[in-house]
Amino acid sequence: MMKTQSPARILIRRPGEHVKVYFGGKWEPAVILDNKGQYRVKMDNGEVTTVAGSFIKVVKFTQSRSSSRGRVRLRSRSRSRSPARSRQTKSVDRSPRRSRSRSRGRIPAEPLSATPVAAASVSTKKNLKVKAENGAGHAVASEGSTVAATTEVPVKTTKRISVRLVQVAANKVTTWQPESMTADIKAPAHQVQKTKKREFGGAVGVLATMLLLPAVVMFLRLSCSKVQCTLWKRPHISLSIDAYFNWQSAAVFAGWFLFQAVLAMLPVGLLVKGLPLHTGETLTYRLNGFLAFVVSIVVFCVATLYLNYPVETFVYQNWMQLACTGMVFSTLLSMLLYAKSRRAPNKALNPYGNSGNVFYDFFMGHELNPRFMNFDLKFFCELRPGLIGWTIINFCMVLKDYRETGMPSYPLLLVTFFQFLYVFDALYHEKSVLTTFDITQEGFGWMLAFGDLVWVPFTYTLQTRYLLEHREQAVDVSCVLLALAFLLHMVGFWIFRTANGQKDMFRNNPYAPAFANMQSLPTPSGKRILISGWWGVVRKPNYLGDLIMAICWSLPCGFGHLLPWFYPIYFAVLLVHRAVRDDAACRLKYGAVWDVYCQRVKYRIIPYIF
Repeated sequence: MMKTQSPARILIRRPGEHVKVYFGGKWEPAVILDNKGQYRVKMDNGEVTTVAGSFIKVVKFTQSRSSSRGRVRLRSRSRSRSPARSRQTKSVDRSPRRSRSRSRGRIPAEPLSATPVAAASVSTKKNLKVKAENGAGHAVASEGSTVAATTEVPVKTTKRISVRLVQVAANKVTTWQPESMTADIKAPAHQVQKTKKREFGGAVGVLATMLLLPAVVMFLRLSCSKVQCTLWKRPHISLSIDAYFNWQSAAVFAGWFLFQAVLAMLPVGLLVKGLPLHTGETLTYRLNGFLAFVVSIVVFCVATLYLNYPVETFVYQNWMQLACTGMVFSTLLSMLLYAKSRRAPNKALNPYGNSGNVFYDFFMGHELNPRFMNFDLKFFCELRPGLIGWTIINFCMVLKDYRETGMPSYPLLLVTFFQFLYVFDALYHEKSVLTTFDITQEGFGWMLAFGDLVWVPFTYTLQTRYLLEHREQAVDVSCVLLALAFLLHMVGFWIFRTANGQKDMFRNNPYAPAFANMQSLPTPSGKRILISGWWGVVRKPNYLGDLIMAICWSLPCGFGHLLPWFYPIYFAVLLVHRAVRDDAACRLKYGAVWDVYCQRVKYRIIPYIF
């Protein structure tokens, strides 16, 4: 039973109102969803529960007093919106008059007040002056923002003018607004508009990309083989179909995909909510990727070391056939997803892949989060078959080198360790992927399907395959270079992990002590942008760590050939494109606040360079 503690007076509250609910032994902010019989409310953490009216009280905020004593009158919103206020907020920004809620038995109107004006757009934890009595508002920002609070500048006005006008007069400083007024107000379901701005060169560009990327995968295999590894000689191209496809490889690829799907559907692991989508709804995900990773490695070790199945030999000899099977499989899967998306409701579509052009929508993904019986295909493919398959292929290269020479080369072992650590980290922090652009914004079409199932496992393993096939160059790499690669990689991994850790903690727990002295910017959506720690150095510190690690994956290959350096070169281009693309999306989402952030944090990835 709930603990009784002289709850506040019972009021008839309306759906959509923000209140305090006595839940779990303390008063928690919530929003009313339904008032039939008992109140159905949604807590700040997303939990929906039903409570009696005696456990609900009104949220009151500090208000500036007007010179007159009229009743509170609900007004329409001011034409100019404050940068720090959510567009969905229904409160008014004007200094209200004192409320006389007891008159004539009317439903008491909730006091609406002007929020304090911030002296700067950066929040600090000092000088927070928000009244806490009777459940007053608290300084919490939505998705990952700390709240710390803002330094207040008292605004004295005896007229009923908008505080925003005062802000304009005071050099457009932004207002602080309690999260309880904005965080739980979701955008109403709306029609996904037609995609007007097409990326990747539109329909012609995506068609060219769908032809080019499979050709690059095949070219890398043919040009960097045991015979040669160069760009300047024409590789030998077989005209036999057996060189590109066989049924054994098709069965192995399909079996691997189904094996990972079965592991993903096991009823083990945490069930967590993702971030709100553009419709306002949140999807539920089961986190057991790390378990699948461990099980896959154990099965591989048992099959190769105990049962003596020649798994490494099959993978090495059928590398091209497995890659081509993945190309066909990802294309067929994308066709299935596009056919499904044609029957999906409008709200389920991808805003970036709703152009009306079949080829463009097929490439970008017409549906945002395609699911079959609660099985989320995009989330599954993002980490499971390709990422774990990448590790297994690397293990095959090491095992083959061991069985041929008795001792794998140090460069091969070092690169395998680097990439194993990367995959281990991704699956151990599986929850972090739920906040990435791929999951929240990107549709699931050919681009992601091919990238997850073909590009990752069959191009990211280029270094280990090179070190296996060119062992003579591998053993000539100096120990000094290997030690430098190890130290540099660990620095890159430290930047990558701590930057991602700050981002995820900031989004999930803004009250964490780690953010006590951190700074953030308020945005029109009610969220805040972290501008301290790594995110105050560059806008994409995780990209910086990722790029450093990518360079270290090729350093053990030496400098004798260019092709083993394909990955860091390609990855640098990819990260630059993503950073520019993300900047454009954030500027559209956050408006002028993003420009303020860019002025504060000038460089995207590399300090003083880019």
